[in-house]
Amino acid sequence: MKRTKVGENIFRDNDSGEYEVDMTIKGERVRQTGFPTKGEAEECRDTLKYNYRADKNGYSRKRPKVTLEMYRLASAEDPEFTKDPQLFRCVDHFIVAVGKKTLILDINDASFEKYLKQYKTKGLKNESMNRYMTSVLMWLNGAPGYFPDLGMKKEQIKAPWLKRSASGRERPLEPVEMAKILWGCDHPKVYLEQHTSIVTRKDLGDLFRLMLLTGGREGEIKSLHESQVNWTGGYVTLICRKGGKSVYEERKVPLSDYAIEILRRRLRSDGFFFKFPSNTPFYHTCDRIAEICGLPFGQTLTGWTVYDWRHTAATRIEGELGFPYSATRKLLGHERHDMTAKYTHPRHPIMVQCVKALEDYLKIVDGILTTLPGYDGISRVKPGLLEPQVAPVTHGNHSVYAGYAQRWLD
Repeated sequence: MKRTKVGENIFRDNDSGEYEVDMTIKGERVRQTGFPTKGEAEECRDTLKYNYRADKNGYSRKRPKVTLEMYRLASAEDPEFTKDPQLFRCVDHFIVAVGKKTLILDINDASFEKYLKQYKTKGLKNESMNRYMTSVLMWLNGAPGYFPDLGMKKEQIKAPWLKRSASGRERPLEPVEMAKILWGCDHPKVYLEQHTSIVTRKDLGDLFRLMLLTGGREGEIKSLHESQVNWTGGYVTLICRKGGKSVYEERKVPLSDYAIEILRRRLRSDGFFFKFPSNTPFYHTCDRIAEICGLPFGQTLTGWTVYDWRHTAATRIEGELGFPYSATRKLLGHERHDMTAKYTHPRHPIMVQCVKALEDYLKIVDGILTTLPGYDGISRVKPGLLEPQVAPVTHGNHSVYAGYAQRWLD
């Protein structure tokens, strides 16, 4: 990396154009990078000097010595964190990489570089590593709740986010592909399959349908509670806590008749609609569905992922049916990225039309599903069938949608 000195302890990166502070305090090198302007770098340098003099002369506030180990023990029983097992796995890996005696206030970009080093050897994509850092950040920025003396500002700790992989794969699913995946969800027990896997497969079928009907994220649908559903008004309040944000974001999405039918059927005694196992068996079940339906699960050019159902909803209502971007953004809960969206607000009838269009699209998928060999019209496949071997049987409640499917099968 080439850099040019532009002031006392201030350097400019010739490649990125960013400024950095590089100085020695108490015999130790202190380096702070990523400043967009020279003024911000100078302010950081002056602050470091002031803190050093204040500490040297004994009139500075004693720095809280809260370590990662102390905070990990204190937050071990916090329901906000324990409800997501993956979060603490990421946190524990971070503590091992950085050191359990590291102070919370000493966490910086170099700490995250140590954390990411162990993942880079595994060949993970940047998106996956960013997701792991998000979990760690959400945990770190909750430290003031246990140790107020830290004096940390809201979301004070930042992470060196990685650029999106150029080879990232996002594609909408074709109706035939979705029908095959739902066929894999409805298949009866296969050889040596456990009962939990069978139940999870059938639950995943409803999860996928609701993601397509509402444009909701996987986590939003998984955690859905009856208190979020307005049966009379015909809408659901989806709650998102994406990216480690300290506040929940809510949005109201109209419900089609199809979505309401699924929710009423799935309502549990505890008020929730789904109860999935942890992530590992959850994705093992997705692999099982892939084996049954013959479509590989994963981020490949011909594969599918859970997120693809939401991506398909977005592509359908905006790209194929031409609904305004503002309606798509509100339905999916995306942040505004341009001034046009900032001043454009979709009316409720437009949102209702969006979910109605998605309902019609799912009817097409259901129509294809009824034509798949071995499907008997009541969410079952004839025992022993892993490959199409018999003529299709189309009857039951889904038969009225079979006409929708013919043009997709020709």
